[in-house]
Amino acid sequence: MHRRQYLTSAGTGLALGVAGCTSSGPENTDESEDIDEFDGTNESEDTNESEDTADFEGGDADSESTTEEGETPSSEAANALENAGEQLNEAIDIMVEEIDTAWAYYSTDASISTGGIEVALENANTSIEEADAAATTDAQRGRVEEFEILTEFMSQLLDTAISLGEGLNQVLTALSYEKNNRYEDAAEYYTNAKASFEAANKRLDQAKTTFREISEDMDTNVDYARSEDAQSELDELVSGYVLSTEADIPYAKGLADYTTGYDRFEEEDARSEWAFEDAIEHFERAESLYRESERKVAQSFRDTFITQTCRTGKRIEMSELMLEASESLNAEEYAEARRKEEQKNAISLEECG
Repeated sequence: MHRRQYLTSAGTGLALGVAGCTSSGPENTDESEDIDEFDGTNESEDTNESEDTADFEGGDADSESTTEEGETPSSEAANALENAGEQLNEAIDIMVEEIDTAWAYYSTDASISTGGIEVALENANTSIEEADAAATTDAQRGRVEEFEILTEFMSQLLDTAISLGEGLNQVLTALSYEKNNRYEDAAEYYTNAKASFEAANKRLDQAKTTFREISEDMDTNVDYARSEDAQSELDELVSGYVLSTEADIPYAKGLADYTTGYDRFEEEDARSEWAFEDAIEHFERAESLYRESERKVAQSFRDTFITQTCRTGKRIEMSELMLEASESLNAEEYAEARRKEEQKNAISLEECG
């Protein structure tokens, strides 16, 4: 339409330019007659040219009006948008499926793969670009804009999932270190994982802002409810990981302190007391965080926090008994020291599930 308007304006300017040139006229010796003849001719030319100009402008206006009123929606654009919607729905479905298997504390096979989501979004973007180029009506251009918002939203969810995947892998590594009694390494990886989950949380906040621009009234074939589910479930997962790693860090540090203290106790090293004191401090911090998070996380993740609250409480009991054993050992009360150690051995973490 802008191009047509430009051509109309250019045509009018050209007609006026021609009219201006005819006013110069040829030179004659009989000035009066020539002037009369010239004036008469000029009036005729002006009249004809004015009519021609009017015909040009009027014809273009009628044509533009007809084109605007009679525009036919592009089937190419319609098909491209239909395909874009299918690809976005595919991306959403994959996202939800991946989220369902991404809680590392339930299984060491937990994972989140974003490859399928990336391919679907790339295909959706290609289709939207094709629709934008082929659109012939304002309604189709409006639909393109709606699809662009949906694609932006899904791209932000993808960025969230990528950061989430990085954090998940770091948690799995931390759990492996923990299983092999490398607690300081575990604490380091929990710390890295927490940073990844916090980055995911920021990206998710951007997606939430974009989602506010989306409504069920949009003229798209994208499943609005499913999109909302993907955002909500991703939010629950990211929030759960942020809370868990926040508590996992002091828990792993407590395990490292406890191991150091026990090794020193076996060597009858007086410094064992200090290590057990540090362990108690870290475990108490972890227990407090796990317990508080029980009320904050989604129901599907709550069992993890309840179990960890129980285990951390047991670890506190064990550390307190070993602290007392160390104090007895340093006081050369060996029998009492061993009795406290036996009490510690009677505490079972298995009771926590």
